[in-house]
Amino acid sequence: MVKRCFLFTVLLLSNLFFPSCYKKGNIIPNNKTFANDSITVQNVSYLNYIHPLLQKNCSTCHGKGGSAEPWWYNTNTYENAMEYGNPIYRTINNNTMPPPPKFPFTERDKELIKAWIDKGYPLD
Repeated sequence: MVKRCFLFTVLLLSNLFFPSCYKKGNIIPNNKTFANDSITVQNVSYLNYIHPLLQKNCSTCHGKGGSAEPWWYNTNTYENAMEYGNPIYRTINNNTMPPPPKFPFTERDKELIKAWIDKGYPLD
């Protein structure tokens, strides 16, 4: 009985201290924008911004083997990004993604994602 109680306590505490996204990935060291200075609302595309963004900051949890809910399975394809562009933007815009320890997206990032959607999801 004592062993069972101890095991339950350890499991409970481990869930409190480990973030829901457990798959290894790059933790963003500060709240700088993900986009480099050459990317603008005029030239934003899947290849120059959206794909690298999803790959670096979303696929660690939403990719194959990730710990995130399966509502969006990021296959790192253009078609997948287009299909889920609006829900991705909404979760980023209301700061529910990404979870800690990663930092929220900057206003510039949000603007670029919105511009990509508004421009009709340009590939390149």
